[in-house]
Amino acid sequence: MAKNIHSGHRERIRAKMKTLDSDMIESHEMLEFLLFNVMAQKNTNELAHILLDHFGGSLSNIFNSSLEELSEVDGIGPQAALFIHTVPILANLYTISKNTGRFRITVKNLPDYCLSAVSGIDEECIFITLLNSSGEIISEHIAGKSCFTAGSLVDLRKILTYIVNSNSAAVLITHKCDCGDGGVNRNIITNMKSLSFHLRALNIPLVDYVIINNNDFISMRNKPE
Repeated sequence: MAKNIHSGHRERIRAKMKTLDSDMIESHEMLEFLLFNVMAQKNTNELAHILLDHFGGSLSNIFNSSLEELSEVDGIGPQAALFIHTVPILANLYTISKNTGRFRITVKNLPDYCLSAVSGIDEECIFITLLNSSGEIISEHIAGKSCFTAGSLVDLRKILTYIVNSNSAAVLITHKCDCGDGGVNRNIITNMKSLSFHLRALNIPLVDYVIINNNDFISMRNKPE
């Protein structure tokens, strides 16, 4: 059997990854390491640099790209494009699993938490965080396109059903959307007021309704009615 000419280099990269020291690992090396899993024979070092050059040198730009955008890069086939595209989904699921039952929401950590919760999600969504009486996360749920009706109006029935069945003490909503430069639109304000009204009737506090608009954090908690 012919020897893989890249095997020696790959072993050096694997050895470096075992240090688990992010300060020593460069972006192209991490990307190259990930590509090992779907490209057994190709020069993944070269492909890693091509990807970085194509997406402005940013790992986040690469992982947040669509399948179509990834497939436009020379050397990136459907399997590799799908693998790269799923990395943010895995990261999001990891964050959800890590936070559940141990992480306590506070005013100080709220912005970072909300931004992290919807990172890697490339469509409008409602991210529901359910809390116990101590403010600790007991469950998280992503409501995607199916929970929207007209424009950015939300299907409250679906969201309320999930919340009621959880037996949570409080709720935090993170709404990822693209509102442009005009700020929060009328539909989102309608969503917040309607949800808040129904939750009050159920005696479940709405901790905040947070808008993530192009990575901008907007808390609706102190906005005037």
